[in-house]
Amino acid sequence: VSTCSHVRVELACSAHVRVELACSPHVRVELACSPHARVELACSPHARVELACSPHARVELACSPHARVELACSPHARVELACSPHARVELACSHARVELACSHARVELACSHARVELACSHARVELACSHARVELACSHARVELECSHVRVELACSHVRVGFLSFLLQTKIMPGRLIGD
Repeated sequence: VSTCSHVRVELACSAHVRVELACSPHVRVELACSPHARVELACSPHARVELACSPHARVELACSPHARVELACSPHARVELACSPHARVELACSHARVELACSHARVELACSHARVELACSHARVELACSHARVELACSHARVELECSHVRVELACSHVRVGFLSFLLQTKIMPGRLIGD
């Protein structure tokens, strides 16, 4: 974990979950819960979510000023949406569900234990993938990750890392670096 004017967190948990976050001035989250889910989010001034839940689903969202969703669920189905403030998409595809309301720019995807929630006004991503949970609120730039016994919370004003198995909590202020 390292911080400066740009906060970046890189976490590998049992080779299943990887989180990369640079939260100033853009927030980007890259999560690979192999082989199920990948999320990429850059939320200023545009928010983009790319999720590949192989081989079932891919979602791409750029929500300012228009929202576009690209979903390929099996080689036979593909959905592209450029939505008005009233557009909503709901898709259930084998354990995969997508909900998009462009006025709030929210995406909810559940695909074999993977869930993504994005509200662009707050730029929030919530992902649960086999005991891994990520929460990102861009106004606060917060990431919450629970993977087996590891929990990580990151806010742009400060970084908090908690390892529940050791009951350890670490706070990192901008410009500081605290190692193990």
